[in-house]
Amino acid sequence: MKSQGIAIIYISHRLKEVLDIADDVTILRDGSMIDTRPAAGITAAEMIRLMVGREVANVFPKTPSKIGLVAFKVTGLSDGEKFHDIGFDVRSGEILGLTGLVGAGRTEVAQAIFGLAPLAAGRIEINGKAVTIGSPAAAVKAGVAYVPEDRKGDGIVPSMSVRENISLPVLRRLSRLGRIGMSGDRELAAKYTRDFSIVPPDPERRINLLSGGNQQKAIISRWLAAGPKVLILDEPTRGVDVGAKAEIHRIIGELVAGGMAVVMISSELPEVMGVCDRVVVMRDGRASSPIARGDLTEERIMALATGEEPA
Repeated sequence: MKSQGIAIIYISHRLKEVLDIADDVTILRDGSMIDTRPAAGITAAEMIRLMVGREVANVFPKTPSKIGLVAFKVTGLSDGEKFHDIGFDVRSGEILGLTGLVGAGRTEVAQAIFGLAPLAAGRIEINGKAVTIGSPAAAVKAGVAYVPEDRKGDGIVPSMSVRENISLPVLRRLSRLGRIGMSGDRELAAKYTRDFSIVPPDPERRINLLSGGNQQKAIISRWLAAGPKVLILDEPTRGVDVGAKAEIHRIIGELVAGGMAVVMISSELPEVMGVCDRVVVMRDGRASSPIARGDLTEERIMALATGEEPA
């Protein structure tokens, strides 16, 4: 199209992609135009600084954590259609990545574990004890939380405030404590708004008025308020800016440093390799053996995802 004289406006968070194909780059922040430069005269690091208004030293900060005993284990999971014989475990203080091509079955596995879809076979264990999960309520009771891929469709309740969105899973518990209508949910929302740097720092603001990154931080806060042992994150940084990505990665790092077990589904290989301790690659509804962080390469992951190497 370019060779035909067609002018193209290309909008993307993928900085390498932008630098590879664009002639000029315009940076926006908070609804304002910050700068326009030739693509050949700007680096990805400079773009990040202009996008977030500050230096971001590391988009994939790796917080040291002590990896403990197996906290979560699935064996022989199958829905009879989209995934078959899935097995992996996650230890406390560990981030297990689940990656693969679109349609490989990653989200379907997560939804089944959380009770959003039925399992035809398989076993789920938390801290060595088998649990039966037939609904999201049962999953939460067992200690499993799930942040979905579709943030706007399945994550937020757009008509509600940040406070109401954060406190949804624990309203009953707060009510039993006699704190609803007083200060319980407000204290909870204020804590996570502060700890997770949700901007603007106003828990009464409607959540649909926040940026994608701040909406995502509120959704993660919601499930942490329920006190899970295992947190499943499905594409947690999709559609958020680089600064919000770094902040979400920092939050995940702090959670595992505190002993939580995390399963992170991601299609972004730099994210998978930069954040995860081990990685399972899915292809056609089946899972590879876990790959240790030190053995990860983009080539190996893509070979497993495409079938060039036996999974």
